[in-house]
Amino acid sequence: MAAGAAIMFAGKLAGTAAEGLEDVRGRVLKSMKKVQVVFDIVDPEYIKKQSSALDVWLWQFRDAVEERRM
Repeated sequence: MAAGAAIMFAGKLAGTAAEGLEDVRGRVLKSMKKVQVVFDIVDPEYIKKQSSALDVWLWQFRDAVEERRM
């Protein structure tokens, strides 16, 4: 009985986590125009000189956004 309750609880947690991720995904997709504006005005050479970690992160973020658009 306890094992069954634990499995049900774990399933509810997984469902809640998935709903949370969908909420985040929805907010990111709604912000796409704002994100695109930032990418349009950012000078890649300046970013590269300032922070290689930020440069890598921005490219990864751009790739992830582009992947979702397809």
